[in-house]
Amino acid sequence: MALADRKSLLKPKVTPPTGVSSGNFNFGTTSTQINTAFLSQAPVPSTPYQTPSAGGGTYTPVSGSFSYTSSQSNILINDVATASVYPITFVVSGAPSQSLSSVALTLTNYRHTWVGDVGMMLVSPVVSGSVTGSFAIVAGNIGGSNDAVSASVTITNNTTASAWDGYSSGYFYNTTTYGLVNFSNPCPFEITSSGLSVGFSNFTNLTQAQTNGTWSLYIQDFGGGDTGALQSATLTLNYY
Repeated sequence: MALADRKSLLKPKVTPPTGVSSGNFNFGTTSTQINTAFLSQAPVPSTPYQTPSAGGGTYTPVSGSFSYTSSQSNILINDVATASVYPITFVVSGAPSQSLSSVALTLTNYRHTWVGDVGMMLVSPVVSGSVTGSFAIVAGNIGGSNDAVSASVTITNNTTASAWDGYSSGYFYNTTTYGLVNFSNPCPFEITSSGLSVGFSNFTNLTQAQTNGTWSLYIQDFGGGDTGALQSATLTLNYY
């Protein structure tokens, strides 16, 4: 049964499932073409801004913290399609020689009327024109039928907080729960089964050469009938 059909049966809204099963991962073979040009979009409707609060813990960047806010903003999450900016990019330069210790991604004014439709993947820079970047699932069909309403969230592997539920505001650990979502090109990774290591810990110990360059955030809606938006996104890299 298609996701859009299943959604019509979920009344009232449901509590998102938890748990992880085992499986494999297909990295693909083609090079990634990333367009870093700014794409102008229609303004996102104004909504109240929610100040982040701790999601069961705190976020404490270690010594040597570098933040990069994407120049792309007012991003629309289209119904059963890629976001209006795809991918959202963060151009990282001047990374120190130390190995990367942790990563944080901040989503400002994220909203969607059915968060279980949404998949997000963060990918580190492609090196030497080949698919050698690392990846992490930010959201992969988590949160069920819940709404995200002007959610401002920081997702990281450097926190004692609980895993992000896909719709709440605050500081959260990156989720390890996801559905089987195959992102459209130019995303270099294809999810073919569940049970992968999908967390931000996949970026731990990236070298200076692997950190400098264009990081990419892919956002895509996989279920019919609902849409969303994102005001802006910021990538923070922490070093030992």
